[in-house]
Amino acid sequence: MVTVPGSKSYTHRVLIAAALSDGRCVVDNALESEDTHLTQETLKKWGVELGPEGDALVILGSKGELKAFPSPIFLGNSGTSMRLLTAVAVLAAGKSVLTGTIGSIPDRSRTCWTAWRSWE
Repeated sequence: MVTVPGSKSYTHRVLIAAALSDGRCVVDNALESEDTHLTQETLKKWGVELGPEGDALVILGSKGELKAFPSPIFLGNSGTSMRLLTAVAVLAAGKSVLTGTIGSIPDRSRTCWTAWRSWE
């Protein structure tokens, strides 16, 4: 069991680390937010099994073997999801397209461009 401090940043990272692991991970105190929900939904689309168990979240690791998702995956305005999941996307067998909205931070447009360019 991993207990995460109530942090969006830590929650994103533990979700991804657990999803890439080779076992069952129980995450306690994961921060619930739109951004962390988008990260969870993306991991599910890539074939990772995860869901609630009591007050905790259980993630069954994929051993780094992810399945591509046939449609674009929308990450909203979550810059952390876009940055972290762009790197994780290379593990998916096939093409993955990550999309999102451009917020007030100028670097987000470059992040979206990088995600798109990596699959040309």
